[in-house]
Amino acid sequence: MSSVAFGRKSGTGTFQRFAKSGVAVCMIACAFAAPARAGGNVAVIDGENVSPNPVTIGQYCCNFLIENGYACTVFPKEGPTAPLDLFDVVVDLSGDWSDPTSTLADFMRAGKTVITVNSVPNTLGVHTNPTVQAWIGANAQTTGSDRLLTTVSDPILGNIPPGTEIVNCFPTNCPALSDTSGHLYAKVLARFEWGSDAIGIMRNFWEGGVSVYFTGFRLDQIFLNAVEARTLTIPTVSAWGLLALALTLGIAGAVLIRHRRKSPAELRPALVATFIGCLFAASATIQADVTTTQEGGVTYLRLGDADPFHTTDRTVVNLRSVAIPNSVGIAVLWEEIDVNARREPFYAVGLDGTNVDTVRATSYDLRLRFARFDPAIEAPAVPAALLADADSELCIVQFVTQPLSAFRAAVESQGATIYDFLPNHAYITKVPPQMRLAIAALPFVRAVVPFHPAYRLEPFLADNLDRAEQFFPRQRYNIRVFEAGQKNAVAGWIVFAVSNSVVEKDAL
Repeated sequence: MSSVAFGRKSGTGTFQRFAKSGVAVCMIACAFAAPARAGGNVAVIDGENVSPNPVTIGQYCCNFLIENGYACTVFPKEGPTAPLDLFDVVVDLSGDWSDPTSTLADFMRAGKTVITVNSVPNTLGVHTNPTVQAWIGANAQTTGSDRLLTTVSDPILGNIPPGTEIVNCFPTNCPALSDTSGHLYAKVLARFEWGSDAIGIMRNFWEGGVSVYFTGFRLDQIFLNAVEARTLTIPTVSAWGLLALALTLGIAGAVLIRHRRKSPAELRPALVATFIGCLFAASATIQADVTTTQEGGVTYLRLGDADPFHTTDRTVVNLRSVAIPNSVGIAVLWEEIDVNARREPFYAVGLDGTNVDTVRATSYDLRLRFARFDPAIEAPAVPAALLADADSELCIVQFVTQPLSAFRAAVESQGATIYDFLPNHAYITKVPPQMRLAIAALPFVRAVVPFHPAYRLEPFLADNLDRAEQFFPRQRYNIRVFEAGQKNAVAGWIVFAVSNSVVEKDAL
């Protein structure tokens, strides 16, 4: 950095020394503020032999990692035979080891990375084990189709754009995960073309650690990016970042005062430059951690060191936070379990990222005349004649909290058009089919489901569908449209239908 950047030409040597000192101090301080990168020591739980080679799949994986600068140890497919404390990443290829003592859960609680492949989540208990579900980020394993397409941009995928085919399992079907409801740190990176619930690649943050799932075994840059997944942090850490910046400024100022005896006013440009540099170097965001403490059977929820924003004597599970886009705001989500094992969802909103403005118990049921259901968990049976077409653009988009303006704006930025509100936390939304997966992958979007014609009809019409010719033509209808100009289109269709005897003329 030259002295011209500080608006001076004299004293170049001193300012160069300051620049070097400031950069060094900033790097040291920001090392504490920034999340640590994944280390180079990987444990691999072995699997079957790689036919026709005599080497096992675990050794094959380790050879690849060693070639790329990692230390690697292979454990038998029955599970690790030594503690995992010294490792930074575990790659489970076995499909056999059931992890009966929750070793991987403890590993992730230590802030480390777990990579699972193929049918491993099923063996670990993703269908039935809540702990496994929490750290994998899904509630079930399913079958995908052949073509796996990326859905979003993500550092694990590198420079691969959304919509890229990265796996083709033809003529067979690949294993996949499904149902990410309740796992708000889960991010779907790739889905299979046929079957929108089939997830081929996903990552999830859980209690400081990261899990990454692959539908099949792959050794390429995407896999290496997953091994470094600890760099992909959720932006909620702030206290250490702010402390590091304060220390940086203090030390940098002391260096200048000692060498040049400058006044505070003369120091201001250098300190501002150092501050800005550290903001770019630190990966912390000015946003408080979500923490819980327990005393006497009572759980306290708080942001950072602030006073608790919520207390409860029930069990708190699935505590998550979601950044409000284009702001420092934060949404906190959790569930509480009562003595009868019933779960009640809650959310809190802090628009400034440090103080909570709203705390509410809630329900995610959609309250439609046709049915009441949670769209992330179930879907009601719909008569075939009243199902939405595959190319229909009308969907129900449900958010994780009350629909904040920032959520709506982010969805609209993806090419969607928001229409009417639906309780709870949802909107009828026009979503181009090619953008549906991208919108569903947004962390504050809980569900995207079709808005079937069955959901729009009066109960009388739905109940008498098999007698439509008898009852329907003689009813008086109120037809609602969402956009300007649609009334003329609907009216034109009615005129066409009448003139072509599609409906009885006297019905009008």
